[in-house]
Amino acid sequence: MNDSFDYEVHVPAKGVYEISFNFYEVINIQFIQIDLFEEEGLMASYEAIINKKADNNYYLFFNDVERLVYMDQLKLVVNNTYGKPRYRPAIYRSQVAGL
Repeated sequence: MNDSFDYEVHVPAKGVYEISFNFYEVINIQFIQIDLFEEEGLMASYEAIINKKADNNYYLFFNDVERLVYMDQLKLVVNNTYGKPRYRPAIYRSQVAGL
């Protein structure tokens, strides 16, 4: 787990919790897993994949959408309908040498 991230929770609609994550120090990160918890345990888990393509740009694949990202700061937004997390999210990352 790495704590080099900030997050905010907003409620844009009843029963929807929009959680914005700002990640720092994302160089060489290829995979990010976000786990949200409630008192009973794991509430939801989200995964994102980052790929460097032939054009030398980085692309984030998250929620069936691929978009160009910059590695100095990465932002993800999760629309969680399972409830408001009660604890700080756990973030897991895998690093790949040479990414």
